[in-house]
Amino acid sequence: MVCKQKNNERDNATECLKIVFTSLIFLAKQSLAIRRSNEEHGNFQQLLQLRAEDNSTLRAWLCRYKTFTSPQIQNEILEIISREVLLLILKKFHKDQMFSIFADETSDISCKEQLSFFLRYVDDNFL
Repeated sequence: MVCKQKNNERDNATECLKIVFTSLIFLAKQSLAIRRSNEEHGNFQQLLQLRAEDNSTLRAWLCRYKTFTSPQIQNEILEIISREVLLLILKKFHKDQMFSIFADETSDISCKEQLSFFLRYVDDNFL
């Protein structure tokens, strides 16, 4: 009985964490801000609340585990996602081996230098 309850809790937590990940991926793909100075009104929290309206498991999980949506966890998840995207790009890059590298440096109005780095590659379909 206890084992079945633990398995159920683990499955619910996995489902809810997937929702947290997909919500962050959505916001990142759309180039939308994730948080505001008032964290509760940020896009991420609002999107999770919207998704929780249709998912009672997520609603209960969000009330119980607030730390899993903290800015620190959001940053960790975004870092994990960015590493995975970079690995996918590098795998394609190593496979196709037709590439160019472009770097451009500019200074903004406060004299802070910024470097942009571009890696372009062509795959077998010339895309």
